[in-house]
Amino acid sequence: MNRRTAASIAAFAGIAAFAFGPATAEDAGREARVLGDPDAPVTLIEFASMSCPHCARFHVEALPGIKEAYIDTGKVKLEFRDFPLNGAAVFGGALAHCAAPERYFSWLDLIFKTQSEWATAGFHMDGDQWAAFLQNDCPRDDWPGIWEKLAELGRTGGMSERRVGACLCDVDLQNALLQSRADAVAEYGIDSTPSFVLDGRRLDGPPTDGDLERAIAAHGG
Repeated sequence: MNRRTAASIAAFAGIAAFAFGPATAEDAGREARVLGDPDAPVTLIEFASMSCPHCARFHVEALPGIKEAYIDTGKVKLEFRDFPLNGAAVFGGALAHCAAPERYFSWLDLIFKTQSEWATAGFHMDGDQWAAFLQNDCPRDDWPGIWEKLAELGRTGGMSERRVGACLCDVDLQNALLQSRADAVAEYGIDSTPSFVLDGRRLDGPPTDGDLERAIAAHGG
């Protein structure tokens, strides 16, 4: 079984397989990124898709207040886990995971704030053009519009074009991001984004101050 076939098997309903060249990314996206003190008593897990407008709104409008009041004070840590809804989200997630770990959340902010510029940039997951793109192992000249936008974003953020290209063409990284979604479904029954789990309990929506205060109080805070 070759790498392209393996990647195709790894894909699941609603998400196309991403079968590209050899793995080169240092971080394959298998571990959740943590914002805040790793030893904080309360754990908030966020499941998000890079292409989801509601996820972007949470990060731009709500997260800064939560970060200031709860994360920066050491009461809560945020674990971010990829839950890609489509190809655009997989590529956006790949770009973020290719940044240095300490810069991950800065890249996450940049990706969400510019979502409207890249997430719908002429990206098509079917048809002859896409089939040829897969078959040719990710040639630069054949990149769909979304790849061009993400590559531009990466260069703006200080990544070399070679680094960006290697990350976006990394089959292991693509599959790890797809597996992150599969794990979320199996472990917590996640079926939409953004979704949140607070200290093991799935919330009905984004966390409120009341949710966080109760969780902190449960830990003696």
